Amino acid sequence: RDIPTITYTIAGLLGYIDSARHAANFRHIGHTESVETVILRLRDLFAVDYEGQEMLADSIEDLAAHGKRVLVASMRPSIAKEFTQNDRLAILVPEHHRFAKTEDALTFVRK
Repeated sequence: RDIPTITYTIAGLLGYIDSARHAANFRHIGHTESVETVILRLRDLFAVDYEGQEMLADSIEDLAAHGKRVLVASMRPSIAKEFTQNDRLAILVPEHHRFAKTEDALTFVRK
């Protein structure tokens, strides 16, 4: 079965400097009709500042408004903690949409 899913990877530091580039990419994905699910792969993301967290929350809201389901995979424990502590991210990406591995998220999508 063809699954209209993309994986978007963010690595390094997600902060003020590169948030605009990622936000533009997410807006483009939001307007791509063939995409139904976006898996954010955060395995190599080491730190997120306030602006990065807000951009992620805004982008996830925008993707959802365009009918996209957002899953998160491969978060480091420190990043997972930030998702839990940020009220918006905790609501936008509930526990059942967070996966230890990208492969686990893809298996969830295929069900």
